[in-house]
Amino acid sequence: MTFYFVLDSNSMTMACGLRKSFYSGRDGAIVPLSISITNPKQKQIQSITTQLIQIVSLNEIKHENEIFTTKLDETNENTQENQITTTFELSLPSNLPPTYIPNANGQPDNVPLIAIIYEFRITAQMKGAITPNLRLSVPIGIE
Repeated sequence: MTFYFVLDSNSMTMACGLRKSFYSGRDGAIVPLSISITNPKQKQIQSITTQLIQIVSLNEIKHENEIFTTKLDETNENTQENQITTTFELSLPSNLPPTYIPNANGQPDNVPLIAIIYEFRITAQMKGAITPNLRLSVPIGIE
């Protein structure tokens, strides 16, 4: 499982993880997203949202495309618990182009350098604060 952490100035910690290192972009795969929040100051958690972003680089010029944004409803709104751990199931759209990262040492000069990557951006809205976007890479391929 891959985990990423973010610590904001309000001493809240959020850890997110994916169970697999590869998801199918062909048939609308379900992605279980684990989120664990440590909330020692017991700030009210008003919502958690996630975006799936496709980042396409053409000759190192990046273009970001939002695939979807969703509010993760499984967490009780306005909860003030010290520790929250939950798993959300996110459905990928069908027929996403696969992740593609070119070989760093073998691209001819006359061929455009193209890369495609995906990431979840997760944000927790707290009463009086917003955590910064946590970025979690989502490798997508064709099975």
